[in-house]
This record gives sequence, structure tokens and C-alpha cells, in this order.
Amino acid sequence: MASTTLRPEPISVAEAARYGIDWDQLQRTGWRRVGPGQYAPSALPDTPELRLTAVRLRLPAGAAFAGRTAAWLHGLDLPPCDPIEVVAPPAVGISGRVGVLVRRQAIDEGDVVIRRGLRATSILRTLTDLAWRLPLVDGVAAADMALHAGLLTLDDLRDRAIALNQRKAVKRLRRVIELAEPATESPMETRLRLILMLAGLPRPEVQWPLIGDGGRFLARADLFYPEKRLVVEFDGSTHKAEPGRRQPPPEPADIGRLLNPSFHDQRRAGQSRKRDQAGATGARLRHANAGSAGGSAIRGRADVGSAGGSEGQWFEVRARPPSPRTSPPAGP
Repeated sequence: MASTTLRPEPISVAEAARYGIDWDQLQRTGWRRVGPGQYAPSALPDTPELRLTAVRLRLPAGAAFAGRTAAWLHGLDLPPCDPIEVVAPPAVGISGRVGVLVRRQAIDEGDVVIRRGLRATSILRTLTDLAWRLPLVDGVAAADMALHAGLLTLDDLRDRAIALNQRKAVKRLRRVIELAEPATESPMETRLRLILMLAGLPRPEVQWPLIGDGGRFLARADLFYPEKRLVVEFDGSTHKAEPGRRQPPPEPADIGRLLNPSFHDQRRAGQSRKRDQAGATGARLRHANAGSAGGSAIRGRADVGSAGGSEGQWFEVRARPPSPRTSPPAGP
């Protein structure tokens, strides 16, 4: 029987034999190996769904996708297959394989849902696991994505923290809840906000509407300190196209003139400054007056370097490279 008559998912060697396809045929053009003893028609694209389906066919009853894999199944922008994460009851006989991380933990069926046709931990269980295992900034970024997408509310997370009570994961989850912000439109905005907050700066307003002369809407600032008239925008090539962003970044000249009538856009003054050295992990901090208390506090406490000039001065915030990750803890 031709492979095109098979359902569009991986099959085992034994199942292929039932269709009249022997092992030698599976080694030829038209098939590719996608797992131990598993093959798929080569016409099928190599997608995360295909890889997860191949793993699902090998999972015992009671197991479910978890961690970043489950987060991706819920629609969050996290890598689903690096590695593929699975949670299985302690008594279930299953071992990890290359590219698959298996954690043996008790899992209530109430914490399991079906997403994209696959068993996955619920969004509450998933965010709890990520808060426990990922670095703080990554855990908050995941929570921000889920909150912004309307998958749950902060109250849902608070109720989860209460239900966990004295378990080991609750402290990390409470910290994530404290720092989370549903209005955040992208993971890089989360990272920029936490650079400032974890450096000791006040919590900024998020997605703040900026209104110009005559009540004209100009833009929404990624981050805003109203008392200091300070706009903070993440600026990177990947950020402009990130899922969830509803608008292009505001024009600096418009914002600068709104915050300070004497604003001068130095980008158009012909000054040769390599402002994009930070690339997709940089951010520009726009301040109308470099001599204000806000400017000096930012320089001293958020590791911000001056880009030159005085009135309407631009500053640059550079995100530090992530520290080396250690092996994740065993679990809550």
C-alpha cells in the first residue's frame, strides 16, 4: 500500500508491516526516521507537532507533556522541543531518551488538558512548573505571555499559590506573581522591565498611552514613569515582529517633543553613533533632560551609559548576557 494512504503521522515498524511496508522500504527515499522504531512519510514537514506526536505514541497512559513543551501547546512563544518535556506518574516505567526529558511526579488528572490533540499540563500547572524550574526572568516572561493572551488571570495564579501552601514551589511562584504584568506585549518588554525593577528602580507603567496636541493619540510607550516624564522603549529587530505586539514602536521625535518642547532628535543630526550594537537584546532609554534626577538615578542604578548630547539626550540600556544555567531542580 502506498505511503500516501496512511494517516499523516509517524508509524512504527510493526504498524508499517501491516500496511505491507517492510523495514527495507522504510530506509528508502519517501520515509524518514523520526524516533526509535518510528518513521514518517518524508512529504510531511518536520514540525514540532510531528515530533511531539512521535513521542506521544511512545508515552504510557497517565503521562503528559509539561514545562516549555506544554507552554508551547498552550500557544506561548517558548521552544517546545529543546528538550521535549514530559511528566509521568512515579510508578510508570518510562525512561528519558535523547531529546526527551522525563520527570516522574504525581499529576492530578485535573491538571491535564488536551491541546492540539495532545495531553498537556494545564496552564496553571505549567506556569507553576516554569516558575520553579526556570530562571526568574524567564518564569515571569512566560506568565506575562499567558496573562496577556487571556489564558488565565493573576487571581488564578494567586489562588494556585494559596493551594500550594507550604510546597517548595510556592515561594518562586509568589515572586513571579509579584513581578508579572498582564499588559506586557512581548517577552523582550518583560526582560527590559525586570532589568529596571531588579536594579532597584520603581515599577514602571506598561503600555501607557501618549497623547499629543489636541488630544491626538501618538503611541503607547512600552514602559513609562509619569512623574519623571520618562519613556522606555525596547528597540530591536526581533521585537517589532514579535507575536502580540499591536503597534509599531513610537517615533522618538514625536515622544521627545511631547515630553520636552526643546527635544532634539540626535539620530537625525548626522552623529555617527553605533546605537544598534545591542541588537535584538538592547533597549534605548529616552529621557527629555539628561540633567534630571531621573537620568542620574538610571545611570547609577540600571547600568545605563550615556550616548552623548544634553537636551533630549538618549541613553542606552544593555541587557547583561544570561548567567550559565544549572540543572533544573527535581520539582515542587
